[in-house]
Amino acid sequence: MKRVYIACPVRKATKEEIEFLTKYVRDLESQGYDVHFPHDKEDVNQNDPIGITICNTHAEAMLKADEVHVYYNPTSIGTIFDVGMAYIERFNRRKRGEDLVFKLINREVVEELEKDNPGKNFRKVMLALDDLYRK
Repeated sequence: MKRVYIACPVRKATKEEIEFLTKYVRDLESQGYDVHFPHDKEDVNQNDPIGITICNTHAEAMLKADEVHVYYNPTSIGTIFDVGMAYIERFNRRKRGEDLVFKLINREVVEELEKDNPGKNFRKVMLALDDLYRK
């Protein structure tokens, strides 16, 4: 069974984002995936006064994941933190001859943000990693 880690906004997530992501997760689960979803209280207890326990729980889940699926919202610092964790985990796995799939759930949002934005940046890295998944 493949394991998927979902990186997404939590504290500032809109109702629409949560509904969309919940459906996305349920669709993956119906296909047989084991999904770590930050909005699922069984996956992570969000009642952490500092946040270290949340970060540790997410890190452990990501280490077990075969794929990281990212719902990007530029206002979500947690998502950006998770993408950084995914990048370093993918880097480490590739050194061992393994891989960690990186997929953008809402690629069109990232593409729109990058339209008419020359030069290198974090979002372009995410798009490049997603391109590798889509090939």
